[in-house]
Amino acid sequence: MSGLSVDHVLSPSTFYNVRLSWTRVKNLCGGPSGNDFRSPDTLGFFGAIPVDETPYGYKIGIEVMTGDKMSSSGEGATRDYSEVNTVNLRFDITSQVNKYHQMKSGLELNYDDLNVHYEHNQIGDEGNNWDIRWRRFPYRGGMYIQDKLEFEGMIANIGLRADFTNPNSKAYITERYSQYFRQRFMDNFENLAPYEDAKARIRLSPRLGISHPITENAKLYFNYGHFYSTPTNNELFIIMRRSRGLTDIGNPNADFAKTVAYELGAEYSLSDMLLIHVSGYYKDITDQLANIHYVGLDGGVDYWSQENNNYEDIRGFELRLEKRFGAWITGWANYNYMVTTLGYVGRQTYYEDPRQNEQEGLMNPYQERPLARPLARANLTITSPHDFGPSLLNVKPLADIRLDMQYSWRAGRYENEDTYAFWNPIGDVQKIEPLQWRGRTNVDLRLRKNIIYKRYAMSLYLDIPNIFDFKYLEESGFADADDRINYMKSLRLSRYNGDEVATKEEYEAMGFIAGDDKPGDVKSDDKPWIDMPNREFLTYFYPRTITFGIGINF
Repeated sequence: MSGLSVDHVLSPSTFYNVRLSWTRVKNLCGGPSGNDFRSPDTLGFFGAIPVDETPYGYKIGIEVMTGDKMSSSGEGATRDYSEVNTVNLRFDITSQVNKYHQMKSGLELNYDDLNVHYEHNQIGDEGNNWDIRWRRFPYRGGMYIQDKLEFEGMIANIGLRADFTNPNSKAYITERYSQYFRQRFMDNFENLAPYEDAKARIRLSPRLGISHPITENAKLYFNYGHFYSTPTNNELFIIMRRSRGLTDIGNPNADFAKTVAYELGAEYSLSDMLLIHVSGYYKDITDQLANIHYVGLDGGVDYWSQENNNYEDIRGFELRLEKRFGAWITGWANYNYMVTTLGYVGRQTYYEDPRQNEQEGLMNPYQERPLARPLARANLTITSPHDFGPSLLNVKPLADIRLDMQYSWRAGRYENEDTYAFWNPIGDVQKIEPLQWRGRTNVDLRLRKNIIYKRYAMSLYLDIPNIFDFKYLEESGFADADDRINYMKSLRLSRYNGDEVATKEEYEAMGFIAGDDKPGDVKSDDKPWIDMPNREFLTYFYPRTITFGIGINF
């Protein structure tokens, strides 16, 4: 990586910045060759157990432990020989035109040379191998202009941004179920398939932010803006080949995803000690990319691509209390109530067989129900003054000590409808009450003591993340789908008291007992019936740890 930076003051009211950088990343993740393979010969014994060269070298194939379903051996299958070169140029200029207006403007250009080659090459399992190779030279950029207006306490930021992108590549215009996707054409797909130049796109984004005092201790503000996000390079350019043919093809004509955001809020300063912040917000997100599956009549064409058919809207409100100043105690607390609705227009899978399309529905717009997951966080800081307490050898042991405790809580996630359907005893999961996991709470502690003696400075610190050692069940603990289903079916859910699809007696006849369990609950003396995941060592993450350290500056 190399770069050049220039800052220049043109006048007391105007300056500009120029940044030029070049970044090169080259990966070299190869596979076995020559003598890299592991000898199966026994080198010794641990008791009656023979051991070989494991874990050194490569072994053809994969062995699976029967208890936890983890791989015990096998050669590394992933290869990556990709090289990426990026040149970035950025220019910004700022000028204080007069006491009311500050103007800012700038531009950014980005050019990429993407030479991608990565693959999965499992010796002895060729049917599941894949290969991804492509080279593209996309470029993109943006320009903006902004006026910051200040007048009698009111501050307004008014701006306009332009974003453009050019994939600088072919866009293949084959029919959905073209023969070019079949196995016999996949090696020459890029040369044989009809194409057109991918579309260059430009989008304008207006931005507005206004803050206005309503009393000497309170202000009202409003923010509005359009924001665009470009597709990832994989979504634009990927070409994946497997033994059966092309299975993934990017969409260079994919459009920007668009977000229109609104925020209205107020801040109130209470006795110059406590700042109260209240806001409401809404985000309307359209044209998000989603994976679309295309299946040919005989299965010879079976691949995935991307289309701008997903949408999402997010709305909520936020409350924040902040104590910025204090001789001993400072801190803040934040509560965010957010509701998300998302879905897609069209279908996720299209079939060449018209009978299957009729069964699925020609168009099947889908929308998830609005689901709320509130989030709360708080931080408490206790700091002793620099001159607090008695002196010992010219050092104040009780002075300059800082204790930070950070608390966080978030309501549990909702069981995905697809996975819910795997073990749901009865009824359509889209028509019954969503199933929510147990929420998560965490508390971290950090203690620091600064010591200054003559020209030396030393700090002692103690870090204890998850100080109360809360344990939460993780999906990685499940050995396979059956293990997860057994856990879910062992829970005594409140819905088994009776709901819109079955009575309590009907649930009991199916073997389901009502209770107050939620996904995420673990086996205990109070709940001995829960069938825990089989991979115990992957069931709990983020354990309590204690770290003590010393830092010295001189």
